[in-house]
Amino acid sequence: LPHPISNGYGEQPVFSKIAFDPEEGGPIERASGRIDLSYDTWQLIMTAEQVETFEQFVRYDLKRATQPFQISHPRRGSAVQVRLVGRQPYSIQPREGLYAVSVQVEIKLLP
Repeated sequence: LPHPISNGYGEQPVFSKIAFDPEEGGPIERASGRIDLSYDTWQLIMTAEQVETFEQFVRYDLKRATQPFQISHPRRGSAVQVRLVGRQPYSIQPREGLYAVSVQVEIKLLP
């Protein structure tokens, strides 16, 4: 897959917490577990041929977006394990020029 571009990138960390209301005083929150998740939106700029390959990859290799895969993280630069999420895990928008398609993917970073 093409490397995600930084101006089409968004990150939403999710920290696992437990909270309770004691008999006296305000609510108390504590970390629950040590695994932090992140739900991200990445934008990939592709040619029409790359989009065809991407759609085949999602449909067959990822078994309709149910399997994890590795990709280079746009901020960190390192390879990360991710999974496409949601009923509509990606959207395709036309663009001008040689790289005529923008593909926005919704992913979950896996621990």
